[in-house]
Amino acid sequence: MGSLDGNRKANIVANEIIDLILKSDMKPGDKLPSERELAQRFGVGRPSVREAVSALVISGIIDIHQGDGLYVSDLDVDKLMMPFRLCMDLGKFNYEQLMEIRELFEPAAAEMAARLITDEQIEEVEAIVRNSNLENPYSFAEDDRKLHTTIFKATGNYLFLLIMQIVDNLASLSREVTGRYLEVRKVVHQDHIRIVQALKKRDEKAAGEYMKQHIEHIRMIMDLNEDVFKSEFLKVIQNMDSVDLKVDP
Repeated sequence: MGSLDGNRKANIVANEIIDLILKSDMKPGDKLPSERELAQRFGVGRPSVREAVSALVISGIIDIHQGDGLYVSDLDVDKLMMPFRLCMDLGKFNYEQLMEIRELFEPAAAEMAARLITDEQIEEVEAIVRNSNLENPYSFAEDDRKLHTTIFKATGNYLFLLIMQIVDNLASLSREVTGRYLEVRKVVHQDHIRIVQALKKRDEKAAGEYMKQHIEHIRMIMDLNEDVFKSEFLKVIQNMDSVDLKVDP
């Protein structure tokens, strides 16, 4: 039983370290507290921290620099991309499947975020929406990406964040196409305002529903531009290796 209790404690510490990385908005290359400091922070012994660190090193989440301490890893997303690339190779990957994934996961992310979002993150999403420039399609697309990424972060689920970062990188392709039109950007902006208002109220149901409506609007817009979008999407898929898929947790 002692060994099981030790493993359970190490798992808890590993999750606490991941939570620290997320809540501190740490990036690849940032230095973590020492094992001694982590033990004091979490109120556990050094062996539990050591075991948790070993597991996170194997998982590729942190690196140990000998003589210098613990660092957030430069995460390798290629492994997570393998199923996507396999689908592409088999000719089974298309934007309809991407939208199905977004429709399934993003409303759930919004609901979870509404429950767990911090005051600082609310201020962040409010600032993104408030400062969005509808006249500039490029900066608007970047603000769109930032908003969705912040919502994913607010879930506090590291694995979910990694998966949705991949989906969001692919979703950025649709932003490049649909975001060319001012009328479309206005619709997207209104969707964003409703989502942020629901997050601020911490209304899980409304946040999920508004996100669902937002994804439905994107699908409708893409259908209206189907020929243009499919052409652009195909170009990027054919050059997938050149797309920057680096995760920035």
